[in-house]
Amino acid sequence: MSQSWKTIQRLGPCKRWPSAGSTSGGKSAGLAILLASLLLGCGPRAYEGRTATVSGKVSLNDAALPAGNVLFMADDGHAASAKVAEDGSYSTQARPGQYKVAVTPPELIDPLTSTDPIAPRVNIPARYRDVGRSELTVTLEEGENQYEIPLSK
Repeated sequence: MSQSWKTIQRLGPCKRWPSAGSTSGGKSAGLAILLASLLLGCGPRAYEGRTATVSGKVSLNDAALPAGNVLFMADDGHAASAKVAEDGSYSTQARPGQYKVAVTPPELIDPLTSTDPIAPRVNIPARYRDVGRSELTVTLEEGENQYEIPLSK
């Protein structure tokens, strides 16, 4: 008999978690989980619920970009994105910090399977489509932030 099987036999049978309908501990287990999640939080400790709202307009050669997406990517992997409206405006929330920014064309929509309106075709230069090559950066502070994104061909 293997060593691990002997250990399992020595420990005895596993105890079952109380079912949701049981009164022998289901409520206290649920309360303990709720209390632990409130005390520990759901995200990194540095974030602690602070938010930054960023909004602005995206333009291409001094004209409003009629469609697209704005992507904000932090070095630690946190990201936020926003759709660009017909007037070039966008708005989103992120945690405060330094971000690299990219602007991408809108997703292609299959007109045969979708009832969403088809976004105008937008030719965004390739260098702006990648956060690693766009050279667009912004530092977001807690609260409201304005960030205009002028693109050129």
